[in-house]
Amino acid sequence: MPADPSCLIHHEKISRSDGRQELRVLYPSRNIGTRHALETVADGLCGFGIAESDIQAVQQVLAEILNNVVEHAYGDDADCLIELRIVREDSSIRAQVIDTGRPMPGGQAPDPDCPDPGAMPEGGFGWYIIRALSDDVTYVRDGERNTLSVALKLHHAVRPT
Repeated sequence: MPADPSCLIHHEKISRSDGRQELRVLYPSRNIGTRHALETVADGLCGFGIAESDIQAVQQVLAEILNNVVEHAYGDDADCLIELRIVREDSSIRAQVIDTGRPMPGGQAPDPDCPDPGAMPEGGFGWYIIRALSDDVTYVRDGERNTLSVALKLHHAVRPT
């Protein structure tokens, strides 16, 4: 099902002067908006010639990050914006999630050990999943703006674009 354009404020594919491809998505911080943004990301990455299994890994990481932004950074404020910037490099995907919500506790992205599933109620695996699937995770708070960047290696054959 294609993304509902009413949930996305803006999305575009860009062929950059350095030969890399970029996808930008801007949407309101609502759960339904996150779903449509992830569908748009999948469509965009498919258009970049990325294998389905790598697209699923990128979607899983972004789903965890975006749900955290909606739930924790923005909380009850559903009319704020989330911006995604995704760049396909030769053998990796670099993604940035940008928002103006609350900063990360302690000013840095969590780096938890693997949680014990028997000791936890629902949830608690998000940051472990993000770190396990990503090759690099960085967080910067600049004024009122959060930028969380992740890099994921492409592990499967990439189709030509």
